[in-house]
Amino acid sequence: MKPPRPGRSARGSAPDRRRTTEKAGTRIEHILLDGLAETLPLDEQRRQECHIALAFTGRAVDDAHLGEVRAGALRRLRGLIATAVTNAKECGEVPAATDAAVSAARIAAYADELAAHLCTDPDGLRPDTALAALGDHLAGVFTGACRLRGKGPGVRPAAKGRAGAARPGT
Repeated sequence: MKPPRPGRSARGSAPDRRRTTEKAGTRIEHILLDGLAETLPLDEQRRQECHIALAFTGRAVDDAHLGEVRAGALRRLRGLIATAVTNAKECGEVPAATDAAVSAARIAAYADELAAHLCTDPDGLRPDTALAALGDHLAGVFTGACRLRGKGPGVRPAAKGRAGAARPGT
């Protein structure tokens, strides 16, 4: 395994983390929060990566090939989020009537704009504030208790280094 980037955990690969969190009974809401947190420029290296991504996005507007690459990445992200929302509907974390595609679009757009704010105004938006905002945004979608694991909204096993250990008041 490669050493972690500065500011990132050494908890293993993404599939290893997924198996660990699923085994621990973590809510889908928190798995999604942790995954989206990995895309945010919360440290200097990811801020540099974000600068490159923003420049790439700017070029993608005028270059058809780059535009298709960017659009494909956005579609994959929305698809993964929609899958998480659909799975959460099945266990009760998300109301059954929720449109997974609409929720995925809202969540992806919110996270993307948080990334832009963190990247372009790192002094104006602290990483912990951005993570709290993202957690609150997800809480507006993941409003139900998990019928499979008995975990209510915001209830999360305590763990150091997680993106949003528990929202205040839970």
